[in-house]
Amino acid sequence: MDAQSGLSLLGSILVSAPLTYSAVSKLLAGPTFARALANYRIFPERTRSFIARVVPWIELSVAAVVLVGAQWGSFATATAIYAGFGLVLFIAWRRGASGDCGCLGDIQGAIGASAVLRALALALLSGFLAAWHARTPAAAAGDGTLRIETAVFLVAISAVLNTAVAAAVSQRRNEKVGG
Repeated sequence: MDAQSGLSLLGSILVSAPLTYSAVSKLLAGPTFARALANYRIFPERTRSFIARVVPWIELSVAAVVLVGAQWGSFATATAIYAGFGLVLFIAWRRGASGDCGCLGDIQGAIGASAVLRALALALLSGFLAAWHARTPAAAAGDGTLRIETAVFLVAISAVLNTAVAAAVSQRRNEKVGG
């Protein structure tokens, strides 16, 4: 194995390990993640169980694609996931939310600066690896290896956007009721 392949494998492990651990922990913990979502004060109650059921599977899918694919598209997808998590955590933190974020399943982590920084650090690592892999000859050739990664990327972006829209709609409803 040459140095570039070794670095690619190390990057894949560093990006996919937190996603895998988080997903498996959430799946094993059952409704614990749904209860943690209440701490965010962003998600409407009726959407929490859906989000809690979908997010671990997205995390696991992205982790698998990163580990198996190790191409720019898989790292770009992981970047979107981590940046989306960071954005949601930041919004919740700025609104004064506190308590367990449910980010890593059974590891108790509080909503706050450290959780936001962790998500953004992982987004930066994934983004760097996406840019690094985009410069490889296989990515430039467009040999079709990115089809699955592109699909996962679109699903991930859709999930993040849907979550953001649901949060915005919920906030507007709360403002109308309170104001």
